[in-house]
Amino acid sequence: MNFIEALSTDNLTSIRAAPKTDVHSHAFLSTRLENLERWLGQPLKHPPSKMKGLAGMMEYINEVLSHHIITPESFKFVASSGVRDAIQDGVVVLELKNWTIFGACPSKAILKLLPYASGLDK
Repeated sequence: MNFIEALSTDNLTSIRAAPKTDVHSHAFLSTRLENLERWLGQPLKHPPSKMKGLAGMMEYINEVLSHHIITPESFKFVASSGVRDAIQDGVVVLELKNWTIFGACPSKAILKLLPYASGLDK
């Protein structure tokens, strides 16, 4: 079954099996919320079902997420966990971007994260 057929018939097994690309993933927000909660050992407020635009998203990030993922250790966890999530989701091309939180340009950030991501596909 091709991807279009899988989408039109809601065939989740085929959709999950299809190779994917993600060419706009922000490392700072790249993992699933439940992974961050597990790593922190505490539940976090979940985002609203509908954001009030970019401003609403930034408000949620600032109020709920930022103070948990601002340290180098937490950033490494979130980014490497995001790579692991992408692999599990069938992503074959991933462009992981870094906000300038730690003063790193995207290419330098990816190079710094590669040691944390190696072996995650095994």
